[in-house]
Amino acid sequence: IRHFRKRSSELELPIVTKDETPIQLLRIGDVDKTYYILEELINKGFYPMTAMYPAISKGDEGIRITITRHLTLQDIDQFLETLKTLL
Repeated sequence: IRHFRKRSSELELPIVTKDETPIQLLRIGDVDKTYYILEELINKGFYPMTAMYPAISKGDEGIRITITRHLTLQDIDQFLETLKTLL
């Protein structure tokens, strides 16, 4: 979780989640763009979820990832670098 948050910060990805929890949300801020990025991530072999209003605040729409012990640091890095490229 700390590695995810650190790498997200280094890549200047907007983390919405304030706490160090297994579920992290990266802000996209636009519903259509969020769905586009989700589809592209799935096409590249990643399986995150979306988070949309009304479950979260308008403008915080984005990609939600659950970090488990089954993910390697390399998995996390590849995901974040792919997301950065898509943004």
